[in-house]
Amino acid sequence: MGNIAILTEINSTNYSNLLQIYQPTTGHSGFITSLGLTVNLKSIPSTNFPYIPDDTPPDVLEQLFENLEAEAQFKELRILLKKGAGFWIERAKIRLFNKEPYYEVDLMPYFTKANTIDVAEDLSLGLQIKVGDTLAANVDSIVIFGTVVEEKKNNGNEELAARIEALELALAGRLTNLPANTLLGRNTSSGIVETIPQTTFAKPADIDTAIFNLIGGAPGALNTLDELAAALADDANFATSVTNLLALKAPIASPSFTGLMTTAGQIAFPAVQNPSASPNTLDDYEEGTWLPVLTYTSPGTSSITHGWNTGRYQKIGNRVFITFDIRISVFTKGTASGFLVISGLPFPTRAGSGYNNNYGFLVVGNAPFTGIPFLDTGNGLSGGGNIIFIFKCVPNLVNQPLEDPVAGALYCGQIVYETS
Repeated sequence: MGNIAILTEINSTNYSNLLQIYQPTTGHSGFITSLGLTVNLKSIPSTNFPYIPDDTPPDVLEQLFENLEAEAQFKELRILLKKGAGFWIERAKIRLFNKEPYYEVDLMPYFTKANTIDVAEDLSLGLQIKVGDTLAANVDSIVIFGTVVEEKKNNGNEELAARIEALELALAGRLTNLPANTLLGRNTSSGIVETIPQTTFAKPADIDTAIFNLIGGAPGALNTLDELAAALADDANFATSVTNLLALKAPIASPSFTGLMTTAGQIAFPAVQNPSASPNTLDDYEEGTWLPVLTYTSPGTSSITHGWNTGRYQKIGNRVFITFDIRISVFTKGTASGFLVISGLPFPTRAGSGYNNNYGFLVVGNAPFTGIPFLDTGNGLSGGGNIIFIFKCVPNLVNQPLEDPVAGALYCGQIVYETS
């Protein structure tokens, strides 16, 4: 009898391999007394594990872990067993997260409910990172550690004693012949020891096959009646309970809520708007940047160079909120005429009577002007659509054009308008 330490590491150089962590020495049986993992996964975002009281109901506990798996990144580790030269069979899967600075996982409960894992000579234990998952060099590692007590198998004394007993029975006249492939048994009626064909009894391989066929290759965590009952929360009326819970869920199509609706912090709208004719339905939201360009309704041979020109917008339904910041570095008017305008709106202004009078404010710097400058989306003037007009307000006059810009002029402003 002797103690053996299990100590190995899965890292960036071997994560794609199936790692055999233990197989008893030839002629020995092993008894694993401890087996665990130290998990250190710095390549994925860290996860804050919630505090879970011991008396947490199973359905609440299940929901907590579902939320954790949905929000956090993880790696998946497969626990495998192999008998002799057979195929590796998956015993369980473990999802590993990044919990600072690292954490340990006890593997014993995945193999047995006893205090030790009894491993026969021809049984192997293995681990493998799920195909597709990777471990980053110098930051990710999974250390497997454990303790095994090994002892030699029967040295033949028991087999010799059995053979002597069989010989004594034969010498006593109870056995006259022992055919090949037979077992010894005592007839309960006569008490006479007789031979029984070996085919009458199931071999270990037959039992393994029968058990495997019964569970249908179920995963390790659901291949016993106790595990299945636990998965159903030990609820004898599980189907009724699930049906009642489903009756409380809102349908995917046109759900109707009667109380306060909470979200995880976001509401996503489709990239292509699905417009609604209802005035009480919000059918679109978008935000981003746009490129404001200072020009004239009739540009002619004008040349305007922008030192910078930036803009941002926010669209809520059919209302568009825009801001802009423009600086002119070079200005030549040439044959330009008409009104000074800013083109490049992210969405066109809504056409028709009553929709063009959308006013905004304008701040002008480093350029001479009179009156009070302001913005309008058209006011019925030609050239509307995706531009805003720059006017000035003077006594007794309506919508007068603002003075021409000069090199170094600054134009900053914002306006809210209605789009189609």
